[in-house]
Amino acid sequence: MSKSKLVGSCDIVIENSIKACSIGVIGLPKTGRSILIKALAGNVSQDELLCNPIPAMQAFIYKLNYPNNGFINGSVEQNRPIFEAFFQKSKLTNLAVLLVTIDGAVREEDYLVLFLAQQYNIQTAIIRTKLDEWLDNRPPGQSKQEYVAKDKDFVIGKLQSLGVQYPYTSIYNVSAIAMMRNAKNGPGSDMIKYIQDEEALMKSLNFDRSPAVTAYQNPMNVDIFVMGLKGAGKTSIIEGLRVRKVLHNNHAVFELTYDETMPIENVISTLNNTRAKLYLIIVPHTIGNIDARITNHFIKKELNFAVCLNRSDEMIDNLKKQNEFTNLQEFIAQRREAAYLDFSKLRFDLSVIPMFTINAYTLQNLLDNNYNAEENTFLNYIMPVINH
Repeated sequence: MSKSKLVGSCDIVIENSIKACSIGVIGLPKTGRSILIKALAGNVSQDELLCNPIPAMQAFIYKLNYPNNGFINGSVEQNRPIFEAFFQKSKLTNLAVLLVTIDGAVREEDYLVLFLAQQYNIQTAIIRTKLDEWLDNRPPGQSKQEYVAKDKDFVIGKLQSLGVQYPYTSIYNVSAIAMMRNAKNGPGSDMIKYIQDEEALMKSLNFDRSPAVTAYQNPMNVDIFVMGLKGAGKTSIIEGLRVRKVLHNNHAVFELTYDETMPIENVISTLNNTRAKLYLIIVPHTIGNIDARITNHFIKKELNFAVCLNRSDEMIDNLKKQNEFTNLQEFIAQRREAAYLDFSKLRFDLSVIPMFTINAYTLQNLLDNNYNAEENTFLNYIMPVINH
């Protein structure tokens, strides 16, 4: 293997190996080639990344460079002989697949490489590598699925306008950073919400056993699985259970943060790859759509779970300021009624939803009994479950 050589600027050629297939990753500078290769190869070190090709699974991955790092000047037709010479001299026809990284707009260089690859019968795939960045900056109210579909339509439309017909199924919207973090941290990764076409890409390359895929395929056993929106109070609830000596050092606890933009399929996939004695959904204020759909999943699977209506102390204080607080029992009844109304909109069987009005600071013994709602009932419910 060569050190620090990029095809297109050196004399390295792609060998026709019978032991492993060859995969090329090509694109303009700063389109995510290196980080994609690290993700595909299993999060290799920076030193290993200097090798070209890089061994990965049963393949060699080549980091390829456009001739001259892209068009220096002139039109597509003026650059075509340079790119054709590159294809022939570097023996790109020995590649099993050529992955073209495109960040943002489709450039003329991208078009020419895809066009020539079709002429040389080289299988290609377009990789949009920075989905995490794009999703964080997408228009308000636009779902991930809507954004990805619109992006693929944009790429296809641009290529069609240049005379290249390209299949929708060969465009992969991925987050290379998420692939690496998820492979390392498994279902608990904070990057799960960015996952889109990663598994489909890995399977297309026959990388099914890669950590980027298998990280989600090995069930994890825990005693208690605590989930909810960011800021719902999950960590505080866990700490309260430790203070009350419900949780001990020998108990395995898993915490998951989701948001309303996250596809429910991603959350369900994480749940299916985790076996817990008890699942807790922490709700800070009102029942959200994703809270309700997760609850429905637990009901259908007949799993042990509870919905925790947290932040009762804040609500009680606000009601007192408005002179609308009467007593704890009425507060509990009103909050339950509001939650049941949210669930009833989705036609849930309310009789099978264990629900408790609590607050984390009471569990931690940081507040007096004036805020004590259903904490004791909640503790009596979960203790026999997690200690079974």
